[in-house]
Amino acid sequence: MATDVRKLRMSVLLTLLFGALLLHMPAYARDNEVRTIVQTGHDADIKDYDISADGKFLATLDVKGKTVLWDLKTGHQFREFSEENSRSVYFNSRSNVLVIYSRYGYPRTVAYEIISGKQIGYWSAKKHDIKRRPEYLECKFDDGIIRVIDKRQNTIIAELSGKADAVHFVGTHIYNQEGSKIDGQANPSIWWVGERNPVQWNLKTGQVSNRIDFACQQSDTIWRDNDGNLVFWDKKNTLSRYRFEDGSLVDKIKIAGEGQLHDMAFLADSITLVYDRDNRIWEQNLRTHKAVSYDTIFFWSEYTVPKWNNGNMRVEKVKHLHKVYSKHKDYHVVGICPKKLPDEYSIWMHGVYTPINMKTSSPNAYLEGGNTKCNPDAIYKLGHGVEIVTGESKISLMANQKLMTQFRASFYTSAGLFYNNKIAVGGRDGSLRLYDWESSQLIETKKPHRSAIKSIVQHPFYQLLLTAADDGTVAIYNTEKSELIAYLTTFDNGKEFIISTPDNYYMSSQYGTNAIRFAVGSDTYSFDQFDLKYNRPDIVLSRIGLADSSQIQMFRRAYEKRLRKMHFTEDMLSADFHVPSLKIKNVEELKHAQNRNQEIEIEADDSKYKVKSINVWINGVPIYGSEGKQVTLSENVSTTLPVELASGHNTLQVSCFNDRGAESYRQTIEIHLPEASEKPDLWIATIGVSKYKDSRFNLNYASKDAYDLQDILKSVNQQNFKVIHQISLTDNQVTKGQIGKIRDFFKGAKRDDTAVLFYAGHGLVDQSFDYYLGTYDTDFHQPAFNSLSYEELEDMLDGISPLRKLLLLDACHSGEIDKEDATIGPGRTTTDKDIVFRESGANIPESINMSSEQLNSILATHFSNLQRGTGSTIISSASGYQVAMEGDKWKNGLFTYCVMQGLRNRNCDTNQDQKISVSELHRYCQEEVLKLSGGRQQPTSRSENRMEDFVIGRYGN
Repeated sequence: MATDVRKLRMSVLLTLLFGALLLHMPAYARDNEVRTIVQTGHDADIKDYDISADGKFLATLDVKGKTVLWDLKTGHQFREFSEENSRSVYFNSRSNVLVIYSRYGYPRTVAYEIISGKQIGYWSAKKHDIKRRPEYLECKFDDGIIRVIDKRQNTIIAELSGKADAVHFVGTHIYNQEGSKIDGQANPSIWWVGERNPVQWNLKTGQVSNRIDFACQQSDTIWRDNDGNLVFWDKKNTLSRYRFEDGSLVDKIKIAGEGQLHDMAFLADSITLVYDRDNRIWEQNLRTHKAVSYDTIFFWSEYTVPKWNNGNMRVEKVKHLHKVYSKHKDYHVVGICPKKLPDEYSIWMHGVYTPINMKTSSPNAYLEGGNTKCNPDAIYKLGHGVEIVTGESKISLMANQKLMTQFRASFYTSAGLFYNNKIAVGGRDGSLRLYDWESSQLIETKKPHRSAIKSIVQHPFYQLLLTAADDGTVAIYNTEKSELIAYLTTFDNGKEFIISTPDNYYMSSQYGTNAIRFAVGSDTYSFDQFDLKYNRPDIVLSRIGLADSSQIQMFRRAYEKRLRKMHFTEDMLSADFHVPSLKIKNVEELKHAQNRNQEIEIEADDSKYKVKSINVWINGVPIYGSEGKQVTLSENVSTTLPVELASGHNTLQVSCFNDRGAESYRQTIEIHLPEASEKPDLWIATIGVSKYKDSRFNLNYASKDAYDLQDILKSVNQQNFKVIHQISLTDNQVTKGQIGKIRDFFKGAKRDDTAVLFYAGHGLVDQSFDYYLGTYDTDFHQPAFNSLSYEELEDMLDGISPLRKLLLLDACHSGEIDKEDATIGPGRTTTDKDIVFRESGANIPESINMSSEQLNSILATHFSNLQRGTGSTIISSASGYQVAMEGDKWKNGLFTYCVMQGLRNRNCDTNQDQKISVSELHRYCQEEVLKLSGGRQQPTSRSENRMEDFVIGRYGN
């Protein structure tokens, strides 16, 4: 009977999920284009802002010239603009045009249409100080957080993450070593990108495979030595060299001098390093570390003058000695280039129109070579004596210091590349221009970036250009098709990444989607409302064109499997699929809420079917349970639902379902209440079964896990909660009759409290691959009798008041099992006498084939689990086909041991902010359990609540 009820309930849940994850454009937005946004915020201080007259948009301008446009209803980034030397930003009176005032040596005002993002005009004008924002609204900026305050009631109506979610590359560069050897084989798809915490990116797989934890977070420049190593400067006196292949540290070099390091070159002798530091040229021996410097450079130039003798003119060559003073405003080094001879190099200086040739240990040089007639601003060393010199108005191609071609550039260039008889140059405005070097004619112009391009490289074998810019993105451009293919952005110091295409498809790492937003018309939405449609690694890799067909096919199969698991087809993701509609009538009242208890005025209707239920979420948690609030079946529903908000930040979402299981578009409102003056409580319930009625299946450490986990959670949270409530059921206490005590225990928890539920023991499956947790009197051959079903365990957290809920499972097969790919196997054995598997029973699930395992790994790594369920984050110790280990070497279950080590030793605190979030704990346990188990066990997530990534351990007050 219990099994039938459970199956019926699962059928209802699947029907709801069918609608709850209907990711498509709503009917009213079908005529509007969907736009993918990678939310990066600001990585510099904000100096100006304005709020549109209708109160819908906020524009913030930082000191680097980046303007971010925010949707104040949802708190999402809507657009961003970049105008160099921007001074102020404001909306026009109609609120649909954004105006940025800047200065390029002369006043310049640029206007953008908000919805389309198109530049609709610019003109020379004086600074505008007009602010048309509502007088009752103001912004406050604190440690990267932007708060919009309603001064009438002194309430926060929006709280935005102004600090960049993305780690922007300061002075981004890309480097590739053609045919670089990885595992002994040439790999032209490996590239290093960035300045601070640079990452190794594989174009073939789309993966970020390595990164360098560079100590300096403000590095400006990256170089290569003669062996291809990456070289970084720490802004002080040290250069660090790293191996190209794996990012390992080679050595550290102390350099002389003080101040800014502008450029450097390793000479052909591989012993001498030449660099410009604060406009002083230094030569340093890498073996002896002896250094000499030149405060002043003298150089000879040669020119002709007419001489008259008895009315006859002849031309004489005249030599003239020049002196370039250090720190002179008209002269600064823009590049140092090694020459063929081991002791020679050339210096390019702004204000000197031709290279200054130098010999080591000699401050005097002779000026020769073709005059570029180009006041150089940047020099790009292409090897083999070929250089591109860029200036404010001209571009010169030099070969062995001879001027090969020169042409006028109509904009200020900042990066260059010579390839296939073409010159590619990047602009300060993010433009990429391609010129024919023989005719000097402009071939084409693209704008892949929003800010200055800092680096351009070419793939050695394919018609691909890669450009990197100050906006933190790397763009891939196909020169054969003349089209932009994709963008790369990294996050969290290179740990996470997103590769997106111009038509919205993307590929991401596990938590990369945290930065994805979508815009439709003038509204913005969180990633989960479109993720099922646009999260397509197979399309992204196919567009780049370097991946193996088998790899692309594997990602395609993973995507199709994901659709099947969610009970979707691709047709259901089209804009033509019928859905109901919903409107929140009292949006403004809710945005200005000042107390917890509010009411939502809702109108829901369906032109084709009947409205069946309404779901309300706060921070991803369904406050009316996972099945929502049932209403009387009707085409039109008008109702008012009470809702209890949490203190601080609330993301309120409301939708309705029709009787066919389709869901309306989720309406989102950001609500901010004052933080509670009183600390919340922590509620910890643990279950551990080591001793069973059938003693053949006894374990050693499961019950100990239950007590140990309580102790560690209490020790790292002693100062963070007012009261820590605890309950433990172990061994013979764990029966279906006693398990209800835990549900009663959680009934005492309040909205701001945190609830943690933990189970350790045997995990079992039946012949239908339904999952159960062992109780004291479990029938190991028929787990449906007396065992605790997974749904019953999860339901203990469904509908309770706390929004912060975490379920931890240390049991075999605790991850989800794909029934279509599962079969009954013989079980596992181990030769390690110190390890015991928490696996038992007659039905041991195994994957049908290795490709199924690969698909599951792809699903876990690249696709978020969109099943909201109870709103809890559920971390399982192993996949559905893996065992969970315990052993004497850990004195615990392996998963529990790693959880405790991460909390106790602060190993989870990857961003070192003295707090451990649930996502940090999950990521740490995934890596550590996999390592300690020798690849036999890896934690997975049955459910993730990205909106409520709360702190599970805090150090200090």
